[in-house]
Amino acid sequence: MLSDLRQAVKQADAVYIATDPDREGETIGWHLQQSLRLKNPRRVVYSEITPQAVRAAIAQPRSLDQALIAAGRARGLSR
Repeated sequence: MLSDLRQAVKQADAVYIATDPDREGETIGWHLQQSLRLKNPRRVVYSEITPQAVRAAIAQPRSLDQALIAAGRARGLSR
């Protein structure tokens, strides 16, 4: 499955990571970045799965939050 994702990434113009909006979600996003060798993933966060909420989140992407990643890794979420 990881190889399938890597192939898809090669064909993508951008990669958006939309995991949970907490330190665990940020750490999962970091793991995806590392595993898929992503250079500049865009982080999006939304609290409801509706077309309007997803479009609004994609219109306002950000980088992965290094402070949340550090907190998640410190709590043992990264092994």
